[in-house]
Amino acid sequence: GAFSNCIGLTSIIIPESVTNIDSYAFENCSKLQSITLPAKLQSIYHGLFSGCSSLTSITIPEGVTNIYYGAFSNCIGLTSIIIPESVNVIDSYAFGNCSNLQSITLPAKLQSISSSLFSGCSSLTSVTIPKGVTEIYNYAFRDCSSLTAMTLPSTIANIGWSVFENSCKELTCLARTVPSVVGDLGSVETVNVPSSAMTSYQNTYPWSELTILPIFSDPIEIHVPSPGQLGNLLLNKVDQWTDVDCLTLSGSLNSDDLALLSRLTEMRILDLSQTDITTMTGCRGLSNLSRVILPSTVTKIDEYAFHLCTSLSSISLPNVEEVGDYAFYGTALENVELPQAKLIGKYAFAAGTNYSNYYDPGSSYLSYLEMPMVTMISEGAFHGCINLVVVIM
Repeated sequence: GAFSNCIGLTSIIIPESVTNIDSYAFENCSKLQSITLPAKLQSIYHGLFSGCSSLTSITIPEGVTNIYYGAFSNCIGLTSIIIPESVNVIDSYAFGNCSNLQSITLPAKLQSISSSLFSGCSSLTSVTIPKGVTEIYNYAFRDCSSLTAMTLPSTIANIGWSVFENSCKELTCLARTVPSVVGDLGSVETVNVPSSAMTSYQNTYPWSELTILPIFSDPIEIHVPSPGQLGNLLLNKVDQWTDVDCLTLSGSLNSDDLALLSRLTEMRILDLSQTDITTMTGCRGLSNLSRVILPSTVTKIDEYAFHLCTSLSSISLPNVEEVGDYAFYGTALENVELPQAKLIGKYAFAAGTNYSNYYDPGSSYLSYLEMPMVTMISEGAFHGCINLVVVIM
């Protein structure tokens, strides 16, 4: 490539007249920290930024349609990337071994997940696969060890070899026709499926080897174009609040929208990964809620946000800096990782529901806790967590 192995290069500005940059042009420019790509660029070619280990973020111009093989592979400093909606093809290994990449939203035009696309992305906690994707190829999420759960859209039809090896343990698969699988499903232990298709999954290998749980009502997907509209949009989808079982929201939400969530008493799965919220609140007392997917923009969990969500066992908090009082009191969380958290509020993760006896708070599930940046832990934050055996600070 034109500038490959220029290990002293730290930044570059490419003129707006440029429409094409050849493959491997900046390969192994290990000190490259910033680059401005021209607006007329149409493709990110093979290995263009492969091995640019100091690159932490990059903006891909709207108008780019293809990201080719290994374009950002081994960019170990890359923590986030925004892919424009103009992109319709992302080639194999494009983000392979981006070991610090935490979350990514894939464009709506994408029809397949290429082989080894995120292989070795060990810090990836959230990925949004758009409706329209029909196939996930071999090893796509292999060794994504921080990815605990994932939702596959209703359009998914084929899953390749070892896609989830050493990766997520829980899947929500919205497809009513059982997707074909080459080999097994790797680390997956549990799958949530539409209740009407549950028998089909139970009778089809390798799905039959998993714990299969029903999604009792149709998954609901709602885009909220401006804050304050969720209530009306939701009531256009269901007859009553208790009809909501699995809810995926996108767009802009305000505090009134979030407050409405507490009415959804039968909801088990809440996916907010495509919203713009920065503070999470509103789920207090939702005893059936077991899994929540938050966007990477969330930096604060408000007080009482998940108070007495007694079934809550899965949530990712990679960028949360503050956890409010009683935020996760009485939940079923076993492992809590808070890499950015500085403030933990009163009784934030305290155990159980026994208010009458301070010395017998009730059940406790929390066994592993990691919060290396914490500066303040308030009164009773982990009171009664009798199963807590590992604390990393």
